[in-house]
Amino acid sequence: MQNLLLSKLREGKPTIGSWVALSDPYCVEVMANAGYDWLIIDTEHCPIGPESLRNILIAMGQSPTAAIVRLMNNHPDYFKTALDLGAAGVMVPGIETVEDARRAVAASRYPPAGTRGCGPVRASNYFKHFDRYMESANEDVLVILQIETAEAVSQLNAIMAVPGVDGVFVGPSDLALSLTARKGHKPDVRAVIDQVFRAAHAVGMPYGTLAESPAECGRLIREGAQLMTIGGDLGFVIEGAAVTLRDARARLESQEVVGDVRTGSSQA
Repeated sequence: MQNLLLSKLREGKPTIGSWVALSDPYCVEVMANAGYDWLIIDTEHCPIGPESLRNILIAMGQSPTAAIVRLMNNHPDYFKTALDLGAAGVMVPGIETVEDARRAVAASRYPPAGTRGCGPVRASNYFKHFDRYMESANEDVLVILQIETAEAVSQLNAIMAVPGVDGVFVGPSDLALSLTARKGHKPDVRAVIDQVFRAAHAVGMPYGTLAESPAECGRLIREGAQLMTIGGDLGFVIEGAAVTLRDARARLESQEVVGDVRTGSSQA
C-alpha cells in the first residue's frame, strides 16, 4: 500500500496530524476517521505495549490516515515491532548525533541498506503480499527524527544529511529542559525552534512540531512546515469533558432553579 503521507511530503505538501495516547479501538477509529493526514501513536510516554499497538493499527486499517509510531527509544527492537505490525513509519526520540540518526535509519531498512530483521507478518498482510512488501518497504517506510536537546540542535545539519531521514520534528518541552540545563537559565526556546525550522527549510527537509492552536498551526504551515500536529485524543477528552461540564454548571447558576429536581414538585 502506498505511503500517502510520505508521498505528500515528497511533493512538498503540508500535512496535519494528531496524537494517540488511548488504545481503545473505538477512540482510535474516531481519530482515524476525523480526517487527519497522520496520527502519532505515542509508545514513548503512554502505556501502549505491543498488543495494544497491534489493536490500534488494526483499528486504523481501513483509514487513509497514516499511522506513525513514536518509539520508546532508538533500540532496533522497537522499530521491528512497529513496522512488522504495519506502521507507515516511525518517529524516533532522543536523536542527538549523526550516529543516532544512522542507527535509526538502519533499523528501519532491510539489508543491504540497513539491519531490519525479516518478519513483516501484518505489514505484508500475513505474508499474502510478502514479495511486494519486501520490494517497496525500504522506500515506503517513513523515518522522522525528533530534535529535542541542545546537542541535537548543535548537530542538526549533519543529522539531516543522513540518507534515509525523511523529516525532523521538534519536541518543545524536552528541548526547553535541555537548553535550560545547559545554559543554567531559561533560554528563548521559541528562537531555537525557529533556528531549527530555518535550517530544515534551507535544505528542503520536512519539519514540524506540536501546534498550540489552529492559528499557530496555520501560521507555521504558511511559513513552510509540513509535519504539523495539533491536539490529541487524551487532550480532546479532557477538554471536552471539562468544557461541557463547565457550560452545564454555568447555565444552572445563571438562572433560579425552581422545583425539586428529583420530584418536579415546587417548593413553597
